[in-house]
Amino acid sequence: MAFDYKKEYKEFYMPKGTPSIVTVPKMNYIAVRGSGNPNDADGEYKQAIGLLYGIAFTIKMSKKEDHQIDGYFDYVVPPLEGFWWQDGVSGIDYARKEDFKWISVIRLPDFVTREDFDWAVRKATAKKKQDFSKVEFFSYEEGLCVQCMLDKDLAEIYGYEVKKLNQQVKRNIERFPEDFMFRLSNSEIDSVRSQIVTSRKKDFFAGQEGGRRYLPYAFTEQGIYMLATVLRGKLAEQQSIFIMRTFRECVTVLGRISSLLPEMKWIF
Repeated sequence: MAFDYKKEYKEFYMPKGTPSIVTVPKMNYIAVRGSGNPNDADGEYKQAIGLLYGIAFTIKMSKKEDHQIDGYFDYVVPPLEGFWWQDGVSGIDYARKEDFKWISVIRLPDFVTREDFDWAVRKATAKKKQDFSKVEFFSYEEGLCVQCMLDKDLAEIYGYEVKKLNQQVKRNIERFPEDFMFRLSNSEIDSVRSQIVTSRKKDFFAGQEGGRRYLPYAFTEQGIYMLATVLRGKLAEQQSIFIMRTFRECVTVLGRISSLLPEMKWIF
């Protein structure tokens, strides 16, 4: 059976319904850098996804080629990931998607060396008659991470005051079971604080102390989707559309990849 990174590394790819501390070690990735609105029909982002999967499946199918990778074992191509930011902005301004800068990545198995990666670029270029020069071998160590989104973070994204966001959630509380949303305990907050680098402690819980009388809520992935359906206002509506479109695009891309799998046996 093929090695599935999502199943074998659940702490990274399938987080629990409660906040957790994880240390993400140094990993190697296939990467493409770019900028612009990811929703653009023929934009740079969608082109980047095609380049990433072109190299990912070339490496996966190398077992059928003359180039034999030392230590190779059959595996499921890991999921698409990415790093997103905007220059000159504190946090993210979702109303300015055209200003996004990003690095889209797919994790490489540990047995893939830089030489194996370079071979895959040459092979894909020759097979597909396409320019893969934007694809790079990228190493990154994310380090200590907290897996959750607090109400404060989501209030900033949706243009709400924290208090008003939580009020809207309470009016629709039947839509938010415990695996969608939950309140952090004092011990959980203390655990998070104790494991965050000192210089970052002040910023991590900014606004959670002093002026706040209640412990913060945390939202899982499902809770964030549900939140998009209950908030009102122009910015909130724009963000809801963005989230839903992104989810739709992910499903579409995965469907296209699945339909291509039979062809991959001879393309690569």
